Amino acid sequence: MLKNRDSPDPAVRAQVSELRERLRDCLPYAVAHGVRVLAGTDVVGTIAGEIALLAGHGLTAGQAIAAAGSLARDFLGIHPAGDIVTYHEDPREDPGVLASPAAVVVRGIRVR
Repeated sequence: MLKNRDSPDPAVRAQVSELRERLRDCLPYAVAHGVRVLAGTDVVGTIAGEIALLAGHGLTAGQAIAAAGSLARDFLGIHPAGDIVTYHEDPREDPGVLASPAAVVVRGIRVR
């Protein structure tokens, strides 16, 4: 639903705008009260896009990154050894850099 902000239908645009405002209000409140917020790809289509959405709607960049990283791994019970992603810029300063990693290492092997 959040993807339709550019819809030609004014009713859809109004609904998306209302949902975005609610998200800005609810996300920080939820995190402050212990709700585990996790990132997925169902709203925006990419993890980087979802992190940017979360960061743009009330979470700090660190909280949004954790929603896709450490919190998600803990929730799923996955504790990978030797996995790392690096960036030329600090994604906590600009979550947009998450779309362009400098290097990706999986199980100790560089794959990008």
